[in-house]
Amino acid sequence: MKRLLRQLGPYKCGFLRQARATAPQQQRVFTMRELGRHVFPEIGLYCAVDGVVYDLTRYYHSHPGGTELLRQHAGRDATGAFQDAH
Repeated sequence: MKRLLRQLGPYKCGFLRQARATAPQQQRVFTMRELGRHVFPEIGLYCAVDGVVYDLTRYYHSHPGGTELLRQHAGRDATGAFQDAH
């Protein structure tokens, strides 16, 4: 699982803001509301896994599980689904 997340590294775009967590200054911090706005590949398809937000827009058409799977989890925390599948 961690190997796949490392492969997605170029798509990483920030961290979710959590009550006790602090993100490094160079990373953008997202709220769940902001994450929820990125659900269309035309404007950006983002999801979060383990508190890290990934921009999956460029990966959308090459995802082995298909585009519909990414759309189902876009704009939300997909940690559980990601761990179940990998």
